[in-house]
Amino acid sequence: QCLPYEEIGFDTVVFDEASQIPPAEAASALLRADQAIVAGDTKQLPPTRFFESDLGSESDLESVLDEAAAVLPTRSLSWHYRSRSPSLIAFSNERYYDGRLRAFPERTDGDSSPLSFEYVADGVYHRGSSRQNHVEAKRVADIVTGHAENRPDDSLGVIAFSRAQERAIRSELADRRTRNPRLDDFLSRSDVQEEPFVKSLEVVQGDERDRIVFSVGYGPDKDGDVTMNFGPLNQSGGHRRLNVAITRARHEVTVVSSIKPEEIDPPGSSRGVADFKRYLALVRDADEGRETGLSPDETASSDEPSSPLAADVYETLTDAGLPVTTGVGDAFDMVVRDPADRDQSLLGIEIDGTLARRCSSTRER
Repeated sequence: QCLPYEEIGFDTVVFDEASQIPPAEAASALLRADQAIVAGDTKQLPPTRFFESDLGSESDLESVLDEAAAVLPTRSLSWHYRSRSPSLIAFSNERYYDGRLRAFPERTDGDSSPLSFEYVADGVYHRGSSRQNHVEAKRVADIVTGHAENRPDDSLGVIAFSRAQERAIRSELADRRTRNPRLDDFLSRSDVQEEPFVKSLEVVQGDERDRIVFSVGYGPDKDGDVTMNFGPLNQSGGHRRLNVAITRARHEVTVVSSIKPEEIDPPGSSRGVADFKRYLALVRDADEGRETGLSPDETASSDEPSSPLAADVYETLTDAGLPVTTGVGDAFDMVVRDPADRDQSLLGIEIDGTLARRCSSTRER
């Protein structure tokens, strides 16, 4: 912004996470560029002033991505790499991306779900004072402590619906760190890409961790009354905030909530709250082993190889005594299972042919 206009220029300027860049902040770079590539996701967070005050008196702004999408050619990216389980992205894929995202199948076909629901029956939201839920914050701290003690090699992030709940969780963890060296060691890690974090909903775009713990915070007050105020989710674009939060995990999501989905009656104009209700119900159903209504893997295993070459490979492998599954998801023509544990996949095989021709680029193939 401070460089003289005539003294420096660029062949190409690339904006990443462009949904969070206001047009005014992009203008000085655009003026100096012969070509611009504006990369971002219109289903994720726009520039916002929502948390500039705790009251959230300001709302979303237009982004350079919104402006560019109106006038520039658009190309959508469809491969989704973050979620190691298709069920982690299934809700967002159906609700926000019209089923266009293609995810790789899970390595393990076990009965356990990567989605878990922790209901805090005695949680109380202090609406008129701290706007915190201390009981729920303690439950989150219990989960973080257990993770640090039992799964220290898996990275962890905690996302709170509000800054107030973020502060409550941070306070509880700070108190426990003084008494638990293993928790302190875990929370002291400084790898910027993998270190544990506790953040509010508004600042997690771009983050990813092996496991995400999601603290709702909102819920019944001391009189048992529940209001339909879920902070930023109630605002225009609230569904975009939800989308960001629920897609940060590689392996596992744990939702900690003092409210059940049937207790939520979304205001008529709030898509964010309506989608949150659906997501909460989906997580609980998945955790309890019930059908969620979403198909994370649209192309289920088929019985027939996809081509004569695939049939020859399949026959050779099975003749050698290897258990093989054909047509697994979008990614593989066949998968070789572990002979000792057929729920475990060892090798994915992609054969140049039918599935490869469906890919639009050499890199995808």
